[in-house]
Amino acid sequence: MESNRTLSDISAFLNEKYADQMLQTEMLYGMQTITLKKDKIIEIINYLYHHPEGKFQYLTTLCGIHFPEQKSIGVMYQLHSLTTNQRIRLKIFLPED
Repeated sequence: MESNRTLSDISAFLNEKYADQMLQTEMLYGMQTITLKKDKIIEIINYLYHHPEGKFQYLTTLCGIHFPEQKSIGVMYQLHSLTTNQRIRLKIFLPED
């Protein structure tokens, strides 16, 4: 089943509910990448999982990287919708402590 949604539409429906959580949206290495505040990451992933036009129900990558100069840890989630064959990358940053 192909979706008529583009990646910009996906960030738009995410923006409708979580605009206050979105820090940056960009296209990196061919993938829509959204940097979010850390507070509601689980809620946002759950929203994308259950959204009828998203269905991002497959976690392809979960990784973290330490930024000692910034005293932070970056966490990156790459989600894939098997229904629409689209991917999205979500990033959050946590204090290193």
